[in-house]
Amino acid sequence: MPTVLSINDLAAARRAPAWRDAVCDTFVRLECTPERNAPMHGRIEAGTLGNLHVARVQSSPQQVERTRQRAAQADEAFVLLSVQLRGRTIVRQGASEAVLTPGSIAFYDTTRPYTLTLPSDFDQIVLHLPRQTLEATAPRGLDHMAERLPASDPFAQAVLALAPQLLRIVNTSPSALAERTAAAAVELISLALESLAEGPPYSEDAPAL
Repeated sequence: MPTVLSINDLAAARRAPAWRDAVCDTFVRLECTPERNAPMHGRIEAGTLGNLHVARVQSSPQQVERTRQRAAQADEAFVLLSVQLRGRTIVRQGASEAVLTPGSIAFYDTTRPYTLTLPSDFDQIVLHLPRQTLEATAPRGLDHMAERLPASDPFAQAVLALAPQLLRIVNTSPSALAERTAAAAVELISLALESLAEGPPYSEDAPAL
């Protein structure tokens, strides 16, 4: 069953630390800094399919940082994929930066520092899987963290179509079907990551289907 974490019923003074704890519990150890001039709200719905973790995150403006210290202290290595549904996210890792708008996606690696800048209310799905899985299935793509696949890209479109359904599958499907769905989703994620190494097959200006 998916887990739902929400700060929306808490007193205002308790929301920022509660949100940081919720984000860290769902993903990896992170620093979350809310926009001071924006009322804070946040909700995470998360579940697991095999070795694939999926979460839908809806919240207010903030900056999220995986610091060098946090990355160095970690015992496990993951790759995260953000699927933007609403609002905008600026993903920065190393020398790369990806500006995500609805329908676009980008990957980032928890073994290295990164920042997510979210300047307005947002809604996104984050897919989270072991780095070693992608080392086996999309090794060249791991050199392309924080690079944007636009909404016009066919792999971005395929991930966008599947990602919102994964939490429904966690909630409603027998475990055997969930495991097979996870395998198919990981294969699609691997193809999307590997496509970054190949270069974009479509113009950024091409309309999404």
